[in-house]
Order: sequence, then structure tokens, then C-alpha cells
Amino acid sequence: MTTLTLHKAKSWRKATSCHANGTCVEIAADGNTILFRDAKNPAGPQLQFDRPELRQFITKVKTR
Repeated sequence: MTTLTLHKAKSWRKATSCHANGTCVEIAADGNTILFRDAKNPAGPQLQFDRPELRQFITKVKTR
């Protein structure tokens, strides 16, 4: 996982379960790269995973 700022992803999508106060995560895919950012701060830092890293991250989260 790498933290980047302002990756120029083509299109961002909001998570389907956002809170009424706007607390939400946005996700974008750019080739093999998957990006996450805070919807309230789109110019802020972003998390970047390649697809194998994201699978590994999700697996670890599910087992906790």
C-alpha cells in the first residue's frame, strides 16, 4: 500500500453505504491500481493498492 496525493484517476465512485453527514469513501480504478480517498476531502491523501495488495488487505480485514 502506498499513500499518494492527487492521482489522476479517470472516475471516482462513492461507496454505497455513506453516512448522512457525508462521511464516505470514494474508489477509483486506473488499470491495475485501485485508489481510495475521503469524499469530504477529494484533494487530500489517497490510498493506492495494486489488485493483489487489495485482495490481501481485504482478506486480512475479514479475518479480524
